[in-house]
Amino acid sequence: MQKPAGLKKRGEIWHIDKIVKIGGIRKPIRQSTGCREISDAKLILEQKIAEAKEEILYGPRRHEHTFREAAVKYVLSIERRGKDPERAKQDLRLIDPYIGGLPISHVHQGAFSEFEDSQYGVRRSSTIARVYRTTVAVLNFAARVLRDGNQPWLANAVPKIVAPDWNDTLPPYQLDWEEQDKLIAKMDKKTARHLIAPTLFGINSGAREQEICSLAWEYEVLAPGLPKGSIWWIPPEIRKGNSRKRASDQSGRYLICNATARSIIDSQRENDDHLVFPGPKGKMGRMNNSGWRTAWKKADLPIEGIKKGVHNLRHTFGVRMEAAGIPWEYRKVLLGHEIQDVTAHYSPPGLARLLEEAEKVHRSTTVTLRSVAQSPHREEKWRGFKAAN
Repeated sequence: MQKPAGLKKRGEIWHIDKIVKIGGIRKPIRQSTGCREISDAKLILEQKIAEAKEEILYGPRRHEHTFREAAVKYVLSIERRGKDPERAKQDLRLIDPYIGGLPISHVHQGAFSEFEDSQYGVRRSSTIARVYRTTVAVLNFAARVLRDGNQPWLANAVPKIVAPDWNDTLPPYQLDWEEQDKLIAKMDKKTARHLIAPTLFGINSGAREQEICSLAWEYEVLAPGLPKGSIWWIPPEIRKGNSRKRASDQSGRYLICNATARSIIDSQRENDDHLVFPGPKGKMGRMNNSGWRTAWKKADLPIEGIKKGVHNLRHTFGVRMEAAGIPWEYRKVLLGHEIQDVTAHYSPPGLARLLEEAEKVHRSTTVTLRSVAQSPHREEKWRGFKAAN
């Protein structure tokens, strides 16, 4: 890449040495970009030239907000929309020490060098990619929503931020039926009993973790001719969104429950809560907690070289569908994957056909719950589980 006018390299770092002129007014820019790569430095130069032109034409800005200020506003907006902000908070806590105090116009690819160096070998690149997606979401929020009068907090275009690829992606783990039983048995402890029902439901429905934790009785759909508890509507604010779509364009989906999943649902109908799977103290923010991890380890399931967490339940259901001979197109819909046209599947005959396919995933000794009484205000009472013939 050819070096543009206005950039000089001192040691390993590119510096800006540029004078912007408009109508006889001159504004010098002399500062470090903090970047080693010419491509990153060029982006900073373009940004600074745009800021200088804006200052010449409209006068200096009163105040430039920090990324931390924008992040706080972003999290509050998530809460106001009734969504769970915990994952965004986790991402922002991780990145805040490195860019939290920066003006939002200074948050760009070059600002993440120290962060990436500190995380290499500590966290996986998939985690860093998620943090970067949250960071870009904050910048978009600052550019499109936040205002000082009529001026957006971020007047420049939101930069593209590319996550590193450290080739450290791990495969998910498929549980066999015996391993499933062992995992459930190890959850028969005070700290993990509330996870038994949602775990069994996840492995027999393919629902995502947040779909399970947020599943409310009001989402149940009573479809004519289909068993009670077989059809549930997952609204768009709970369903995992398509990152290429705006929030207003996201869509919900139907969750189809076979006989085993329905038996778990039925065991929860007397739990005196608006949620199907409440936690000991209210809504479960997530299932992958210390109780889950302890049960997984005590069940002698692998903990190295695989993806950790509840996604393994969903993967197991997907593999079992394939083994049961369910066509690829139906597997995609049952797992809630984004496909171009699901209109036919979500019609009444389509729902009946989806349920017919989902019923193919079973075994004669599927673990079911006899009763799990749960309340967010009192200790749950565990009455055991058994193998149904």
